[in-house]
Amino acid sequence: MTSSMKLDVYDIFGHMAATGQAPPEGCSLFGVGYDDAFERLRVEYFSRAFKRGATAQKFVVGPFGSGKTHFLRHLQEIARNESCVIAEVPLTKQVDFTRSLVRYQEVATRVQPPISKRSGMRALLEACLENVRAKIAVGGSVADAATRGWAEALAREDFALSMYARVASRTLLALLESDEETADAGVQWLEGSVADTAIAKRLGVTKVVSTRADLHGQQALHSMFQLVRAAGFRGTLVCFDEAEQGLTVDRKRQERVMQILQADSNAFDLLTGAGALVVYAITPDVERRMMDFAALQQRIMDPGPGFGFFDGFTLAPVIDLTGHRDVSRDLVSIGRQLARVYWERVAPNTDGPPAEAQRQLDDMAREVAENNPTAGSRREMVKRACAWLLMHGPSEQDSPDGKDRRSLRPTEALIEREVEV
Repeated sequence: MTSSMKLDVYDIFGHMAATGQAPPEGCSLFGVGYDDAFERLRVEYFSRAFKRGATAQKFVVGPFGSGKTHFLRHLQEIARNESCVIAEVPLTKQVDFTRSLVRYQEVATRVQPPISKRSGMRALLEACLENVRAKIAVGGSVADAATRGWAEALAREDFALSMYARVASRTLLALLESDEETADAGVQWLEGSVADTAIAKRLGVTKVVSTRADLHGQQALHSMFQLVRAAGFRGTLVCFDEAEQGLTVDRKRQERVMQILQADSNAFDLLTGAGALVVYAITPDVERRMMDFAALQQRIMDPGPGFGFFDGFTLAPVIDLTGHRDVSRDLVSIGRQLARVYWERVAPNTDGPPAEAQRQLDDMAREVAENNPTAGSRREMVKRACAWLLMHGPSEQDSPDGKDRRSLRPTEALIEREVEV
């Protein structure tokens, strides 16, 4: 299926010029230096592992400004193109990582199906119905009946949490019948409001008591993965960005965090029919603390020298964005890619960036690399290059309609591209 993603190039470049951070959408346009890495991840997980219903954890490691968020968002765009459900969760200090139900609630309210730009469980459930119906060879009343049959049968599926399957089934049927009260109750329950007596009564289930909340949260997440697969989507990608914040706790709770990461990894080994990849973006200091926890160390360390992710071993749990790159060459590539995209989108009838513009950005890259030879130089280069392009890039005579599109309101300067989902 093809959907149209509208991207305002000025909004994107303006955002990156101001913050140096990855834009919410369009990161795949600006990916530099990781083409092989993304292709290997696509084949290994979104194709092979998800086809088997397998699950895995990964940790993207790098200091602030090294491009972790960009890496995650680029990966999410690939996942959407591969018919995968995604969820990006900022794992800030306000999210209590030690509580499984809290983590599940964050994922469930941010989950996004590949055939919709909306988020949350209602969007996911409606997309499930749409996807199931689309896969039925005939249309009309036959397709309606078959879709209803699928929703009814879901209650008998062997999910990690049987109650989850029953509530998902009832909520799907309520959506088909336009029973808004039951549908709303079901969506709230599926987004984690499982201790509410009125909601539980409406759905005919027992409310979850506090002593079982953590176990429920873990099983609910696994069940959501199974629901996605049952609806015909390929799998689920969950990205915990800024995870160093959520994983940095006082010493008393530090061991608990490490135990949870280990337990999650162990649970994934036993989970079947889920097809999920959970990725954490962390800083090197968090990785070091994980390596100090013996039981977890065995789960995340490379199999041996020469078996790291960037050595070509795609199954390696850690993707370290530092230590293997030529900073100056990377920054030159970033500047050139940004210029290419800018000229292609703003002045498509030209031959691309002129030699002088390329020289200016190359000089800028070498200056940044010399003054800041760290992974954080990527963010500095992005900010400076985007600001330069906005100030010195194509003007009205370069635009195909003869207008200075930089002066237009965002809604009048939309750049459209087709995205396979």
